[in-house]
Amino acid sequence: MTILKILSDILLSPAYPLYCPVCRKDWDVGTGYICPDCWNVLPRADSWEQFGLTNTGDPIPAYYRYDEVMRNLILQMKFYGRKDIAERLGEIVGEVLAQRCQGKFDAIVPVPLHPVRLRERGYNQVELIAHKIAESLNCACSTDLIIRARHTSPQSALSDRERLKNVTNAFSPTLDRRDNLPLSVLLIDDVMHTGSTLNACAEVLNRLGIRKVVKVALVR
Repeated sequence: MTILKILSDILLSPAYPLYCPVCRKDWDVGTGYICPDCWNVLPRADSWEQFGLTNTGDPIPAYYRYDEVMRNLILQMKFYGRKDIAERLGEIVGEVLAQRCQGKFDAIVPVPLHPVRLRERGYNQVELIAHKIAESLNCACSTDLIIRARHTSPQSALSDRERLKNVTNAFSPTLDRRDNLPLSVLLIDDVMHTGSTLNACAEVLNRLGIRKVVKVALVR
C-alpha cells in the first residue's frame, strides 16, 4: 500500500470527514468534528436552564439533549480519539457556567475513569471537558479527590436497576487528599441517564467533608 493511499484512507475515514457529517456541507477538518453552524443548533436538554445552579437532588441538570447527532459526537469523543470534541464541549458549557456560576465553586471535579479503561482509551474525556470549564470559571480542576476503585461495566449497556448496582462502592476517596479540601465543587459527567454515577461520586465527596457538591451532566 502506498503512502498516498494510506493518507487518502485517513482523510476520507468517518473519523475525519471533509464535510460536516450533520448538514453535509463542505467543511475542512476542524475543531469539534461538526461545523460551527451545527454546534450552534444542537438541542438543549429540558433542564439546561438550571445547568450549574445549586441542586440537592434529582433531576440533575444537563445542557444537551441526547439525540442521534450527539450520540455520534459522544462515540467519536470516546472511541475515535477525538479529544477536540471534549474540548469544544468544555468551552461551550464553560461560557454558560461563567455567566451563571462565576466565583461559586472552588474546584471542578470530573467523574474518574478506572485505570484499565484509561489505558485502553488513552485519556479521560470528562477530565478534558472539566479542564476547559475550570479555565472559564478561573478555578481548579481537581482530579485527585476521588478514584474509580472498581472496574465497572459500561453504564450504557445496563438497565436502570443494574446501573445503580454497577456503581455501588465503585468510587473511593483518594487517600492522600484529606487536607486543604475545596469547600464547594462542581461535579461533572459527560453522559447521564439515571444519575447513578454522579450520585455515587457525590457521596464520596461528601464523606471527604466537602458539603457543597453540585452535580451536572453535559448530555441527558
